[in-house]
Amino acid sequence: MPPYCEITSGFICDQENEPTGQVDIILFHPLSFRVNIGASDCCLSESVFTALEIKSRLTEAHFNSSVVNLAKIRALPRVHLSTRLRGATEGSEAYHFNTIGTVLFGYKGYTAFKCVEVLWSLLNGAWDQRPEVVYSLAPAYILVRDDYLKYEAPGILQGSGLTWIERLVHEKMEGYRLIRDNCLLILTTMLTKRIQCNYHLLPNLYNYIITEGEAEEG
Repeated sequence: MPPYCEITSGFICDQENEPTGQVDIILFHPLSFRVNIGASDCCLSESVFTALEIKSRLTEAHFNSSVVNLAKIRALPRVHLSTRLRGATEGSEAYHFNTIGTVLFGYKGYTAFKCVEVLWSLLNGAWDQRPEVVYSLAPAYILVRDDYLKYEAPGILQGSGLTWIERLVHEKMEGYRLIRDNCLLILTTMLTKRIQCNYHLLPNLYNYIITEGEAEEG
């Protein structure tokens, strides 16, 4: 990972102080504020680049609990940032600057088609909160969200033309692109791109202890 990244495990919370469930791996900004809770850390949602759930088997209860937890993380707001740039300019790749990257990693588990089927049945109405990446070692495949690098929001242009993911040999699935080659390289690249696009979005602790109105008066 790039040097602007630290790795921990623990929880993530937003401005409402609502913690997520335990997260196996959290990639976060090294200069951001975090609270140590025993053997775990609690990171602010704005400081987190990506959250990874690591499971021995992507089946049944382990799969379900991980998907639900990642969906909660994906929905966390990132409103207290110390910059207006927000991670993308008109000349850069449009990016999911206002979401946390979510990865579900399994050593063994569902086939890719079964995985998407179960994801759909679990999330249904919350399909937009599906994991950004699902990585399986056996059978070997990586699922990447079909809207990767094409997020459109105020002030952010939607990407045009084929992305590097779309240029790879892949199969289209419900909400995903299925890729069976160079899986680890693709995962590492996606994690790195999240850090590179967001490392300057340092959350300001000051924003957590003062309202916007008070800030304007000051």
